[in-house]
Amino acid sequence: MVIELSQPLKLDPVQAAQLEMHSFLNALTVFSGDLELLHDTVPNRPLGNTLETCYEVGDAFRNCPGLATVSAPFQRLRRHFREEMSRIEPQPEATPQLDNLTSVFVVLNARFEELTRADQEADRWELFDGEKLSAELEAFLGIIEKNSLGRYHIVTNLACKEPKDYLVHIDINAHQGRYLWMPICLRAVMRDLVANARKYTDPGGTIELGLAENETCLRLTVKDNGRGIPSDQLARVVEFGYRARNVKAEETRGGGFGLTKAYTICRRFHGRMWLDSSEGEGTTVTIEIPRQAKGVDQ
Repeated sequence: MVIELSQPLKLDPVQAAQLEMHSFLNALTVFSGDLELLHDTVPNRPLGNTLETCYEVGDAFRNCPGLATVSAPFQRLRRHFREEMSRIEPQPEATPQLDNLTSVFVVLNARFEELTRADQEADRWELFDGEKLSAELEAFLGIIEKNSLGRYHIVTNLACKEPKDYLVHIDINAHQGRYLWMPICLRAVMRDLVANARKYTDPGGTIELGLAENETCLRLTVKDNGRGIPSDQLARVVEFGYRARNVKAEETRGGGFGLTKAYTICRRFHGRMWLDSSEGEGTTVTIEIPRQAKGVDQ
């Protein structure tokens, strides 16, 4: 079933702040969860100050949502993590978890820097190298795989796929050459939709992402063959905090706002968004954003 979404979304200031900081908060949730797992499995509870400061960042946001509120505790988090990691003695049993934490910390730092930039240039358009965007998405998928600690693998080549591997195809095409002119915040939407597709597709499934531009618009499509969305709930899954009944009971480490954020950004740039989904067969999300005239020929 295919529907075009058109309803307005009413967000209060706290919800709006959560959407703006969605990628950062998701990374923080994963990072703190991995720290808790390390404390449960490794003696002497390493990185204790780092974990406490993670909680401080989350508390600061809940008390007063916004980038300005979390900046100071996040700087302390950076310092504690680097200091405590430098003091940890080699522990072979903890090596995979520590390596994973380092990878997630790199992502967390990147999301904070991205958030800081977006706070200053929320609606800015920029030229992006299509090849670098593809490489960035593949690196992001590699970190997702690493964070699974061996529960699944993600491959981009069909010949390398084993029965329980995810197969991901990424195709990015510019109108002219290899550079696309697009809103800087669309990069986060691409990551969020791919992460959502992975989350709601069982190992062995396929995820496809296509981004292309023509003379009039940018078109982003993300398709999976996962669990799909019940047809009577398609229009509601972009509502803040809403989860379809076939996944509602599952615990997830993200905020669950990926589709809401995608729809909000789509509307911000006067775009259109469609959902094509069948329960048990998968979901396709398509977004079209009119090309901004300025910079098209740069």
